[in-house]
Amino acid sequence: MTNTYEQISLTFVRDRVKEFYDIMDTKKDASIDLYIMNSVDEIKSYLYTKGDTKTLEVCGHRAKLPCNFKRLVSVVSNCCDANGQHYYYDNFEFDGNCIYKTSDNKVFKVEQGYIIFPSNFEAEQVDIYYIGYLTDEEGFPMLKKAHVPYYVRYAAYWFGAKIKDSRYSLYANYARVRKNIIHNENVEDGLYDMDNIRRDMYAGLMTKRFSFGAIYQSPYSGNT
Repeated sequence: MTNTYEQISLTFVRDRVKEFYDIMDTKKDASIDLYIMNSVDEIKSYLYTKGDTKTLEVCGHRAKLPCNFKRLVSVVSNCCDANGQHYYYDNFEFDGNCIYKTSDNKVFKVEQGYIIFPSNFEAEQVDIYYIGYLTDEEGFPMLKKAHVPYYVRYAAYWFGAKIKDSRYSLYANYARVRKNIIHNENVEDGLYDMDNIRRDMYAGLMTKRFSFGAIYQSPYSGNT
């Protein structure tokens, strides 16, 4: 039986795609790698992600996101706005492009690896609570041996379509492989239980450098 948690390298998968298309050089490696990483995102398995927190420096109303960033949960700062309210972004509405809007009409962007705040945002640091990819030492998503059939089929299909190689159609069933994986393991289909994630993250706030007990009352305080 395949060990679902056994890790493999990205090269392991790339070599199989290259072998299928009889590619001997390295010119197209980066393109194949991108499709492999897209397959990790598309499979949406809980095995690839974790909830995490980071303190970011804000410069010119921009804060650089961690390299393993996938989805934003909330943004908190101990700095106050012009109304004396601490900056707090939560319960986002996303326009499908890059603009986020909170329930109290605060608007900001996540674009090209940065959070971009409004021009009146004065905080010099923020804490973000986010869903991030588990990555290896080189910053690539950790690949799972049990998911190799999906990686290869997905990458071979889309890469083959890009280079207009008719053999790509042999992997048109890649979505069925994902369906089998979903059936055989507990895979979240892109829908996170955000309340539980927030509770877990707020529970860790007391170990952070900000003293939120005095300046911020979590909406989950006391909840179980």
